[in-house]
Amino acid sequence: METSPDSLLLIAGLLLLAKVSGAVATRFGMPSVLGILVAGVIAGPAALGLVEHDAFVANLGHIGVVLLMFLAGLETDPQGLRTVGRTAFAVAVGGVVLPMAGGYGAGKLAGMETMHALFLGAILTATSVSITAETLKELGRSRSREGSIIMGAAIIDDILGVLVLSALVVAESGGSIGEPLLKLALFSALAFAIARWVMPLIAEHHTRIESPDTRVALTLAMALAFAWVAYEVGGLAEVTGSFLAGVMLSRTDLGHHIVEPVSRLGYALFIPIFFVYIGTNVTTADLTTAPLFCAAVVLIALATKLAGCGIPARMCGESFPTSVRVGAGMVGRGEIALVVASVGLAEGVVDSTGFSIAIVVTIVTTIAAPLLLKAAYQWLPDAEEKPLAGVVLAPEMASGGQ
Repeated sequence: METSPDSLLLIAGLLLLAKVSGAVATRFGMPSVLGILVAGVIAGPAALGLVEHDAFVANLGHIGVVLLMFLAGLETDPQGLRTVGRTAFAVAVGGVVLPMAGGYGAGKLAGMETMHALFLGAILTATSVSITAETLKELGRSRSREGSIIMGAAIIDDILGVLVLSALVVAESGGSIGEPLLKLALFSALAFAIARWVMPLIAEHHTRIESPDTRVALTLAMALAFAWVAYEVGGLAEVTGSFLAGVMLSRTDLGHHIVEPVSRLGYALFIPIFFVYIGTNVTTADLTTAPLFCAAVVLIALATKLAGCGIPARMCGESFPTSVRVGAGMVGRGEIALVVASVGLAEGVVDSTGFSIAIVVTIVTTIAAPLLLKAAYQWLPDAEEKPLAGVVLAPEMASGGQ
């Protein structure tokens, strides 16, 4: 794939747009990522039409989300993930079952065939927490209890989503679910082996590498490679692999050394491009296709994740504020919903209208997630919450910073 002077100009414009819009949103008390997303929608074909699709820029954004989740893993306390394992599992199950039922019910009421309605439900089960991870980082809550629950639940949700999607494809095409199960088992074994033997070995001997740039390059290679392994071997989203790579390194000396340089690299170029380019993918046709049904599905998508994830957290003994924050943090669908919709489109059980609805659900929930999460912190303060320990990014490294 080749780049062009137009691509370079587009990158320059998107970077400026991301930084300015992020700063404006922060000035008005909103998460900077929200301002960046909205600015992307306005600049894209849905409004002003200033930005067109560019494959090279899209790939830069793809790298950005992988780096973002790698950083989220680096800032996650593995012990915290272990302590919330039971809650994270319950949240993930609730976040799959209730949206699936809601989407299926909406589809049947709209007159869809059973398989079409099931795929609509599968689209709503997806969870993408890249925006949530950024919002938690901006709020200084990356290592909070709800942050650990959300990140743990997102991993389990990804696995359950793969199984649901595989089962639907099997039911439609008559294939076998054995292959996706085998891929998950192989990836799990590989991830355990890397975490148990490879990562400690690399972390132990990283001081022999004199060049800091080489250490950063090594860890970036590990993050990108593990993202590829998660997708190709495990059938999972790439961001799940990069997040797990970050978690593996989070408690090592190497992990502590590379947080700042990786953050500066990511937030200087790749991550802002990812956020603003999401918004530019919205078109006028997406927003005007079956507006009433689309609005109903969006409301179901929001309500079923809030309830499906928040209620199980509460039933597991979490406080009411924590439970609401968990539900809000799991609202975003992101690129995962589009993957499910694309598979359904290829199988002939999702039509162009259904795919457009998936795009709108993705955009609305992506924008809603940081708003709901910040509102949950503002309106439901936790008086007993202790100051967070661990790595906190400097303000200038946030997406909307200087």
